[in-house]
Amino acid sequence: MCDGLAAMVSEDFRSILKRVAGGHIVLDDGNSTPVHNHLYDFDDGAIPLGAGLFARIL
Repeated sequence: MCDGLAAMVSEDFRSILKRVAGGHIVLDDGNSTPVHNHLYDFDDGAIPLGAGLFARIL
């Protein structure tokens, strides 16, 4: 689900997508702490949701 907000995720990946078809999915656990912060603690409970999404896409 997308909240409509743009996110700067990876310019390197963008350069790959110029050559081959692909996509980028951001799995967010709802934690409001930024990812690159020493206080960030990913909720492992989100992993099955991400794995299920990935399996349906493939």
